[in-house]
Amino acid sequence: MLRRFLFTVAAALAILAILYPRASPAPEPVVRVHGRKNTVLFLTTEATGLSNVHLSAASSLLEHYPDVEVHYASFPKLAPKVSRISAAALETNPSAKAIQWHEIPGTAFLSLYEKHWGNSEGMVTGVGTADYDKKVRDVVFSLAPWDVEEHWEMYTALGSLINDIDPAIVVLDNMLTPAVDLAANSDRQFLSLVPNGLLELIAAEQPRGAVAWKYPAAFTGYQFPLSWKDLAANLYITIRLGYHLVNSPILAAKRAFLAEKGINNTIEISFVIKDVPVLASTLKEANVPMEYYPPYLKFCGHVAMSPTPAAEQNPEIVSWLAQRPTILINLGSLFVYNQQRAQAMADALATLLAETDFQVLWKFKKLGDYGDEVFAGLEKYIENGRIRIETWLETEPAALLETGHIVLSVHHGGANTYHEAIHVANGGNRAGVPQMILPLWFDLFNFANTAEYLGIGIWAGRSTTPEWVSESLAEGFRTALVGPTSVSLREKAQKLGEVARQYDGRKIAADEIARLASIGKEATE
Repeated sequence: MLRRFLFTVAAALAILAILYPRASPAPEPVVRVHGRKNTVLFLTTEATGLSNVHLSAASSLLEHYPDVEVHYASFPKLAPKVSRISAAALETNPSAKAIQWHEIPGTAFLSLYEKHWGNSEGMVTGVGTADYDKKVRDVVFSLAPWDVEEHWEMYTALGSLINDIDPAIVVLDNMLTPAVDLAANSDRQFLSLVPNGLLELIAAEQPRGAVAWKYPAAFTGYQFPLSWKDLAANLYITIRLGYHLVNSPILAAKRAFLAEKGINNTIEISFVIKDVPVLASTLKEANVPMEYYPPYLKFCGHVAMSPTPAAEQNPEIVSWLAQRPTILINLGSLFVYNQQRAQAMADALATLLAETDFQVLWKFKKLGDYGDEVFAGLEKYIENGRIRIETWLETEPAALLETGHIVLSVHHGGANTYHEAIHVANGGNRAGVPQMILPLWFDLFNFANTAEYLGIGIWAGRSTTPEWVSESLAEGFRTALVGPTSVSLREKAQKLGEVARQYDGRKIAADEIARLASIGKEATE
């Protein structure tokens, strides 16, 4: 006991030394350049989970602020979506100007991720101290995924694009790291629009070093608030991860190369960029509580496109949904099922359907060349229509949720999916859908923890994560759908949903971006 206590004290002192270094003179404030009034440039990756908030905000700008000139720069894969969103917004407001597209040079973001991880199984990590070396490698890669020469070329190309367009405000995707470096080194006006939760954004800014003793360290999956049994390990991981990131030879080499080019503030270990305000696609109530909310942070609520009603997209699926209370299983655009996970989920669903009267809509994409034998236990339910297995959801998930027939959203813990289930207007007479989360990597653990803390969802199979065991999954379904816990989940999801629906995320984001865009040259000269 004494050894554990001394270790905890020593670790606490070490983390406080890291979090509170001796004060240094404050840098001179940057005098920002005001670009052309009512001109906005979005700089984003093409990843759906990251860019959706920006596309939604851009669309809302066209609808509500037709005088604003919107430019959008990303990788080629996103061009068709930008074009569709622009055309749809112009139908709503014909006096608006079409979004002007610009292609970012260099390797696309998702191509880098595919090269590094291969597929979603390559991204999987264990909880706690498991897979620590892999976690460090993954974080280092995420902080600077591009080759340093390509990073520099993108940095200069994006700088030229900004100078050519001369926008009043540049709206960032914080995973586009060359653009983040521009924001850290430029005198232009930038704004971060992020889908992240507060654990990623501001836990490190909480007073008294709470990031180390109160909040779960990155990747750990420890519950919030931290229990005494996890405290020492959480302190250790926080210190060790910070040390390895600060002293990473890969990051050091990239920073040195860029420093030779005259860029000194590069590849920061934070989602927050100094002096750059943040619009968060979340609400305070959908996160674990924080003591300090910095002034640069503004809550928008979920920033998302309003879905076309499911009945307009696919009347047949709405008729099917209306037959029975339905479970929606959708683990995101990147996730693919290896044979073991497919078998575990299929066996759990066979157990669930045998015990209850629910039906299931399962988005399923296979990894590997195994056959349909994994579905053997589901054959009769496939034949009688109680389970539909689709490789792609033709109807938007948000629209499916809003039919009021979805009683449980089963997902991976992605930010957009998490907030979708909270904000949904479920059937018009109630809000919010309970969640069952199966996290396997990155910030997904955080959203699973948050859902459990708020009582709006469960982390199924927590004790076996990242492995899936059919019995644990089946028990998760039972907990979320049958008995007193399921009643509490529904009530709390609906209560939080009512709060969330008071936020119009798209409009709030557009209002703030338009306000900043109005502070342009014509307004200041």
